Amino acid sequence: MLIKKILWELLYLVYKFCYFRNKTIKVLNIKNFPKAPFIVAASHRHAWDGPLGWFVTYQYLRKPIHYFVNKQLFTGLGKYFFLIYEHIPVQSGLKSVNKKALKTSSELLSSKHIIAITPYPYDLQKKKYVIYMGIVKLLQQNNVPYVPVNIAVKEKWKSRSYYDRNFDYVRINIGMPQKNILYRKKLTKMESIQYTKGVMNKIARLQG
Repeated sequence: MLIKKILWELLYLVYKFCYFRNKTIKVLNIKNFPKAPFIVAASHRHAWDGPLGWFVTYQYLRKPIHYFVNKQLFTGLGKYFFLIYEHIPVQSGLKSVNKKALKTSSELLSSKHIIAITPYPYDLQKKKYVIYMGIVKLLQQNNVPYVPVNIAVKEKWKSRSYYDRNFDYVRINIGMPQKNILYRKKLTKMESIQYTKGVMNKIARLQG
C-alpha cells in the first residue's frame, strides 16, 4: 500500500511541475466532491481531459482514481502506465472485457476508491453506448453516488500528438453529487439509454 501511495504522489508531482506548470486550471465547486467512494462522469473532448480530471481530483481528495480506458491504448509503454495506476480497460463490443471492467470497478469502489468514466460526446451519437452505459451498470451494482464534471480546455493550436500540451487555460466545473436511484434496480435497454442521456445533459449544463 505504501508503494502505491508513493507512486500516486509521484504522478501528481510530475503533472504539477512538468505537464501543468504555467497552465491556468480554474476549478469550480471543488467542495461538491463527496467522500469516496463515488463515480465521476466527466466530459471528454480533449486528449488531456483525463489527466486533468485525475490531477484535480487527486489534488483535493488524495484518493486513488481509476479511469475507464480504451483497451486499444494498453500497448507499448502506455500499457505499463495504465496497469501501474490500475486504470481499467474497456472496449465496445467486447463483453468479456467490459464484464471484467465492471467487476474490477466494483472491487475498487468497495475499497473506497474513485472510478471515472469519460466518454467522447459522439459515443451516443454513433449508438456506441458501451462506455457510458458502464455508469448504469456500476450504479446498479454499487450503492454509491456519481458526480457530473465538465472539463473545458482552451486550445492554443490544433493538437499535433497526444502529448502536445496545446492549451494554457482549463475550466473544470464539478456538479452536485447525484443520488444513486439505480442500485439493484433492473432497467430495459431503452431505460438505460435514457438514463445515460440524462447524465450527459447534467454534464453539458455545467459547461456555462
